[in-house]
Amino acid sequence: MFGSVTGRLTVEEHSFPILNLNKNLRSVIKPTNNWLVELDLNAAELRIALALLDKKQIEGDLHEWSIANIFSSEVNRGTAKETATSWLYNSQSKLAKQYDKQLDAFYDKQALKARYWIDGVVHTPFHRHIPADEHHAISYLNQSTLIDLFHRQIIKVDDMLAGKRSFVAFMVHDCVVLDLADEDKSMLPQIIKTLSDTQWGNFPVNIKIGSDYGNMKKVKIKV
Repeated sequence: MFGSVTGRLTVEEHSFPILNLNKNLRSVIKPTNNWLVELDLNAAELRIALALLDKKQIEGDLHEWSIANIFSSEVNRGTAKETATSWLYNSQSKLAKQYDKQLDAFYDKQALKARYWIDGVVHTPFHRHIPADEHHAISYLNQSTLIDLFHRQIIKVDDMLAGKRSFVAFMVHDCVVLDLADEDKSMLPQIIKTLSDTQWGNFPVNIKIGSDYGNMKKVKIKV
């Protein structure tokens, strides 16, 4: 957990390469119990930027909201997601430049740097102090803040599963995978609610379930 400058988890040498496993090999990962459940926070890094600017979280899918409110319904969801995130981290792509004013009016990179990047050091809300040049300041700030927040949310889920057969199996950056036993399926709505209920408001959770890690299907679960 101390192998990266931001606090994102890394893999020890010669251990199982879960963080960079080829997608074609994911099916070798099977549950000890009955199911693998993958949970990740919707538009997490963009939502962290909103939180750090003291802005209210957008309900529902942030990328769908962005299509209508930032991109004037001129792009699809995948493009909206990629453009907004890459713009935040100083992309010089044609679309990032085209929507610069609209994105900056909502995410305000200068305000983020003024508040959290001081004398060449990023100061996160979780008391990390990360030396950074201006180009990397916001990416370090967002990624570090997100992972520290997400780890705290996962610990809450882990506490919920104490004494159960189900357990937290592993993390892959900003998603967590549970090894779920059939008898604990009724806990999923509360698990999702716990994961999404952060100190900066509700972060909607995307859900996938499968019998192995290579065959996961998106599902919706009412919370």
